[in-house]
Amino acid sequence: MKKKKPSMTDREMIDQWLVVKLGRDGVHLLSGDVKLDADCAVGFVYVDSMCGITFNVEAWCIRQPHSLRAVSRPGDTKQRIMLRYDTFAGKAMRRLTPSEHAALKLPDVPDWLSIYYENTEPLRALRALPLLDPLRAPGYPDDIQCLLYDKTGKKDGEWVWARLFRQESDDIFFCRLLNEPMQDFGVHAGEEICVKVSERPQGLLSICFV
Repeated sequence: MKKKKPSMTDREMIDQWLVVKLGRDGVHLLSGDVKLDADCAVGFVYVDSMCGITFNVEAWCIRQPHSLRAVSRPGDTKQRIMLRYDTFAGKAMRRLTPSEHAALKLPDVPDWLSIYYENTEPLRALRALPLLDPLRAPGYPDDIQCLLYDKTGKKDGEWVWARLFRQESDDIFFCRLLNEPMQDFGVHAGEEICVKVSERPQGLLSICFV
């Protein structure tokens, strides 16, 4: 079955307050409360470096003609409900309006966000690079696809996934290899690799020469 295309791009979702339409059945399933009279979730989207783009539910709401009404807030019972990318990305969603934000009495950013973003300035700078967007894994902005290339020509090129952690220059990036190559290139999952990104007539190309 083909996955439904997200109504917003990954870049548009990150670090935003969103309203995600789930329907009552969806709210019941994700909240674990079949009595909730709510049909959408309001929350903040952030990036967990290990788990990818995540939607933290701040309130279960009911949509009214010109507003949202909070029916329940997980934080009131000391709960945190986090929806991973595949759970919410295919749903209809939009940014919270300023009037809705004020009516729901939400902060500019949640106080827990610092847990995930502390000492991540280099990573956040890499996430901000539109150049790398064609290479990124959906829902995982820190992970890019690259081609392992054997300079000797004895092995065929092999596509792998790697996690960004540092930019060396405009086109050179250091990454950590995420999956074990099928062929023996002399590099293994968990090791650092250097990836060169270049624009070609056929599109963006990312290569690790080994």
